[in-house]
Amino acid sequence: MELSKSYNKFYWICENNFRYFRDKYPFVQISAGLIHQHVIWTSGDHELGTDKLLAEPFPVYSVSKLYTMLCFFAAEKENRVALEDPITKYLPQFELKYEDVNCASSITFEHLLSHTSGLQHEASVGNNFFMSNSVNEHIDSINESQLLFFPGKNYNYSNLNYDLIGYILSQIYGICFETLICDLVLDKLEMTDTYYQNINICQNPSWGMVSSIQDLLKSLRAFTDQEYSKNFFRAGILDRVQRIFNVKVGQYSGFGLGMKIIRVGNTFIGILTGMYSDNFIEIMWSQKYKLGFVLYFSRFDKRVLKELDDYDVFYNLISELENISFTGNELFNTSYYYPYICLDKIGSYLSCDNHILYIKETDSCLFLNCFGEDWIPLQCLEENKFVTVGIKDVLEVQFEMVNNDICAVYVNGYSYFNYFYRNDPPNTNDPKYQGTKYLRFLGRYCLDISRTSSREERQRISLYNRISKIEVTCEQGWLYLNKKYRLIHIRDHLFKKVNGEPVCFGENYVIVGNIRYDR
Repeated sequence: MELSKSYNKFYWICENNFRYFRDKYPFVQISAGLIHQHVIWTSGDHELGTDKLLAEPFPVYSVSKLYTMLCFFAAEKENRVALEDPITKYLPQFELKYEDVNCASSITFEHLLSHTSGLQHEASVGNNFFMSNSVNEHIDSINESQLLFFPGKNYNYSNLNYDLIGYILSQIYGICFETLICDLVLDKLEMTDTYYQNINICQNPSWGMVSSIQDLLKSLRAFTDQEYSKNFFRAGILDRVQRIFNVKVGQYSGFGLGMKIIRVGNTFIGILTGMYSDNFIEIMWSQKYKLGFVLYFSRFDKRVLKELDDYDVFYNLISELENISFTGNELFNTSYYYPYICLDKIGSYLSCDNHILYIKETDSCLFLNCFGEDWIPLQCLEENKFVTVGIKDVLEVQFEMVNNDICAVYVNGYSYFNYFYRNDPPNTNDPKYQGTKYLRFLGRYCLDISRTSSREERQRISLYNRISKIEVTCEQGWLYLNKKYRLIHIRDHLFKKVNGEPVCFGENYVIVGNIRYDR
């Protein structure tokens, strides 16, 4: 399709969307751009024909992972690494355990790239909680970690995946990561405004990049133009990336490589976001139409984020090119009744990032609550597959079974996806109950900040951890954290939450994941 004839229309669609947000939220700083071979539209002062924000560098946070991924694929073209390589090929001393079994040799680069390695979000040393510029110390803190699940069996977003990729690449080439990515990626893509922060260099591969709107727009050619990308990466890189995403038939989206792939009509778009405090950045692209979009918000809040879903300009552009008019619920009839009422589905579920999902049943209808807001009715498609009705963002809800028992729920939609694990206690007459033996662990614990030396550091801990106090209680013979998260006994003083996160009790303290709380 020749898109040049639509440039003027695209320009005004983007411009009207930009003006809507600017007028409704004047306190928010917005900068954005749309590219197809060359820049079609940018936000800013169009009367002057300039936008001073376009060249102004800003931290891109988790969008940094996109360029660490490109660095990996550039190294792959030089036959230095391969997707199927286990990390122990380069880190033979590494041990990463799942239920006390060392699984490090089962983790490949593909697992790291797609966040399916089982690693937790952060490590115990040199991470977002406690700043460190010692890369070796940070990598050592990942060694001997407990995994949330066996590699490749699930998904959990983790900065550690990309920190490991950056570290291994720097060891292979014998130079620091920042120099390496400039040589292999940034210089070749002519990203002249882009550099890395010197705040916490051990996490530069996962969230340390600083760039500008115009540099990010330039770089999107690597994702939208196959001929262009062949100069830096092996042919077919975009098809291989999409294979890793593994979008199932009937799904709207899949996950992997730190981003999402969204099905729109008969094509796909890629989405990657970064967020910290009140800053938000989003990159989107379509290989089929060779379109790329960059959006940056500063001083935004949850209202703005919600409206980004309701008025998603890039999604609407691709929908129009696909000749579809999609608002969600027209795909399904409005009958909520289903013939598979199953009380086993009712209860609470827990995600790896500690979000709670609730399922309840009323008048032959299942209802879902995973946003802490309204209950959303579910319509049955088949025995264990449902969709939400009555909301713009249609969510697919898939119940997964093990030995005829529901063990997890996969919630998948355009702007939201996650795995949730059964968090309810089973039959209280079950002889496997262990909780009553550990009543000495009950009580309240506070976040350990003894290693912090400044108010700023304590604020960082509060921002990232969000939970400064926890309470351990006993209900129906099971231990719970904050009356929400059920604990399963592994051995001695080691427990795990149903999502796999380890919980270890000591004398007057408890370590949840990698964070210590004291009585």
